[in-house]
Amino acid sequence: MCVHDISIIQKEELMCHNKNELRSAIARYRKLQSQKASLDAELAEIKAQIFDYLEYNEIQPKEKVVGPNYTLSYSCCITRNFDTSKLHEVLGEDLSPYQKQSSYNRLYIH
Repeated sequence: MCVHDISIIQKEELMCHNKNELRSAIARYRKLQSQKASLDAELAEIKAQIFDYLEYNEIQPKEKVVGPNYTLSYSCCITRNFDTSKLHEVLGEDLSPYQKQSSYNRLYIH
């Protein structure tokens, strides 16, 4: 179970006490989720334009571009994933000593 940093009073104000309140909360959630998807698409487009600028002007990673109300820089990031089946071959079935775990609640609304 995940613990959230919401006081008991705030939780009481946010809680749905009946089906009508739950229906309203779900409608609002769906509306915001739709707006978020639209904003995420727009942000991705703007981000691509910014990277186009950086590439066109040959701005290097960690180099700063300073404007009147911003400072812009970027860095290269690498994501590494492990092949679990190959790790099992080398380390055996129990990989728990080598794993870090975090938990969170996932909400499904269809």
